[in-house]
Amino acid sequence: MRARAARQATRGERAGARGRDSNDPLAWWATPLGVFLVSRGLLLVASYLGLRWDDALAPDPLLLPLHDGAEPYRAFPGALLLDGWVRWDAGWYHAIVRHGYAFTPGQQSSVAFFPLYPLLSGLLAWPLRAVLPSHQAFYLAALALSHGAFFVALLGFRRLACALLEPGAAARASWLLCLFPYALFFSAAYTESLYLALVVWSLIAARQSRWALACGLAALASATRSTGVLLTPLLALEHLRQCGWRLQGLDRRALWLLLAPAGLLAFSAFQWLRFGDPLAFVHVQAAWNRSFALPNVALIWSVVGSAAFDPLSRLDLGLQLVLIFALPPLVVLAWRRCGWLLGAWSALSLLPALTAGSAAALGRFTAVVFPLFLALAPSLRRRWLLGLVALIAVVLQLALTYGFSHWRSPV
Repeated sequence: MRARAARQATRGERAGARGRDSNDPLAWWATPLGVFLVSRGLLLVASYLGLRWDDALAPDPLLLPLHDGAEPYRAFPGALLLDGWVRWDAGWYHAIVRHGYAFTPGQQSSVAFFPLYPLLSGLLAWPLRAVLPSHQAFYLAALALSHGAFFVALLGFRRLACALLEPGAAARASWLLCLFPYALFFSAAYTESLYLALVVWSLIAARQSRWALACGLAALASATRSTGVLLTPLLALEHLRQCGWRLQGLDRRALWLLLAPAGLLAFSAFQWLRFGDPLAFVHVQAAWNRSFALPNVALIWSVVGSAAFDPLSRLDLGLQLVLIFALPPLVVLAWRRCGWLLGAWSALSLLPALTAGSAAALGRFTAVVFPLFLALAPSLRRRWLLGLVALIAVVLQLALTYGFSHWRSPV
């Protein structure tokens, strides 16, 4: 009886949260905006101060440069507030816009990177080219896109949190997402923010039976990252669930599901026509030491066997080792607390990263698996525990931000 009463009370609190938020439009904006401004502002200032304190960068000369001009590994040498956020993969996106796609078997090539993020960044850069060099216009547009998309993602994340959790846990979930050590990539010229926004709103639309929107956003997600195509089977199952698991209940709206994988299929068709290999984006992964392997076994070996002498690299590897063991139980928790749709999405999203044979970028791939933060939030009810977790997360995030801005780990 007590358990039933507790469940009913929890449902009442969730319904009350939904009611308050739906009646007050500002409630949908206040928490996401506050979390966004505080978390992103902290990272921007930290990156700026880190570069002011130590302005000596020593990137590997074999890395792809960010541009062809002076100081090729610095996009904004005179604007340190921005400069630290254009590193590593950002150069590939700029190369795609400048030179188009290239594929050399056995070598790192731009076909590994999906087209939507560089395409949108290039379009946003057009008006900026009147006042900035072309590479700076592109990178400024990319950073603006990342920040704007992350705010849109937070709005959707807040909506899901209010639907699934009680008010206090919903607010904690937003902070957990933003303070996760690898959430720094939501501020960088990377695809994480755009991908997160598309996935969150696609799943929201699916829960609301808005199938044209859900599948259209899924198509865009699959044009942003390869894992976006994994939305397709989940949307199909969710549609079938809403039809009572009866095939006879399907209607014309089910045809929208054919749109969901369109982004990846179009990119694959382009690679087939251009390079004669529709799976070039898969085959090129070997150049980054990624190939299929058993979960955890190969990942642990890749971490333990890594010769990382730089303290920041060791920190990055240590965090990845923690994630290898923490992610499976967190996925189970997400399934129990967030429902089968978000739980299954968590499992499918992490499966490619956990079977890649390399732990590199595992933290970055985890940052976009948002149901994990929804699932963890109710467990941090005690203020002292929440404060301790937040403090540790912020310290780790700032350390990784310093490493990223100085061309070190993480990547």
